[in-house]
Amino acid sequence: MLNCVKKINCVGLCLLTSIVIGCHPDGDHSESILPEFMTSLVDNPREIASNHLASPDPDLRAKAIAYFSVKPYGNEELYLKVYREMVDYADSSVRIEAVKALGTHGNVQDAQIYIAPRLKDEHPVVRWQAAVALGKIHNPKVISDLMDALQNDKSGDVKMACARSLGQYPSRLVFGVLVQAIDEQAYRISFEAVAALQTITGQDIGDDAEAWLKWSQNETGDIFRNKKKYTYKTFKGKKGLLNNMMIWKKAEFNKPKNPTGVK
Repeated sequence: MLNCVKKINCVGLCLLTSIVIGCHPDGDHSESILPEFMTSLVDNPREIASNHLASPDPDLRAKAIAYFSVKPYGNEELYLKVYREMVDYADSSVRIEAVKALGTHGNVQDAQIYIAPRLKDEHPVVRWQAAVALGKIHNPKVISDLMDALQNDKSGDVKMACARSLGQYPSRLVFGVLVQAIDEQAYRISFEAVAALQTITGQDIGDDAEAWLKWSQNETGDIFRNKKKYTYKTFKGKKGLLNNMMIWKKAEFNKPKNPTGVK
């Protein structure tokens, strides 16, 4: 049965290939229809996205940023300048996508100059996206911004993301703020605070704030000597039709990644 499936996949791949390059299964060779085939699927998407980026419609601008940010060339300086310019755009949907793009492609300076200030944004989703983005870039200069948001933001989602991002900074100040966050009413915040504490200390003391404090007070050495490696998960979605057809290729999704700025 498995061999039959493989044969069907191979035949289907050969037929698709023959259609695209203009080689018929019976051996006849005709002029390639690739240009017509691609045009029939969609007009030049890069050109369309570029037009959307210049559009006064914020939804189109947001879609254009989202489009470019996932492309192989989305980390080029030309696009980085666009992301940086759009982080304080009037419409929140554009700011969300710009901050997200900078979190993926930005550098250490971007974290402090462009992303961290968005933790004070009026829109909670922008603040949440900024907290998530700061978990992808390592810059100790944003620690105070993350701690302040974890302690004072009104959104539980923002606090949760801040706790997670603080897991890359082993310091006494961060430790104290994370211990305080264990007692947050929202379990998701407490959960991320404990996870961050486990990362920066290498200890598993549970969700008892007093137990964490007692442990730190009784330790005579560096409480971070057994810290774990901080990584964040990437998400690329499910395998698409093309990947399913390429049965010889093993796709990898949600692979942990080191934050930018960490050697």
